[in-house]
Amino acid sequence: MSTSAGLLDFFILEAGDYIEQLDGLVARAGGGTPDAEVFTRNARSLRGTATMAKLGGIAEISTALERVGRALRDGSLKWDPALQGAAVAAIDDLKLLVRAVRNWSETEDRRVSTRLSDLARFVGGS
Repeated sequence: MSTSAGLLDFFILEAGDYIEQLDGLVARAGGGTPDAEVFTRNARSLRGTATMAKLGGIAEISTALERVGRALRDGSLKWDPALQGAAVAAIDDLKLLVRAVRNWSETEDRRVSTRLSDLARFVGGS
């Protein structure tokens, strides 16, 4: 990986905060729709920090979550149990992926592909 150790340290801290914000939004919403504006903002921020750290897989999942947030905000997507499950799985996997950035392998690539496929059912692909 060509990303410096210092940048990875910064990324891990910053990404962890954005992911926890996303996790908290979904948890606080219960079965209801999370705040779409805040959800979108945190997903976009996570995408930005992942892009700066050259962590494409994390940036791609973040982009898909950002699309979910925008679609919720504009009313073209409704929050339901299936979408909630896909979002929670993506957020949970993001936690694992952030922990694995120093030792990225095919396992992480497969995890990214799975989450992108799951989210694409709701918001399409890149």
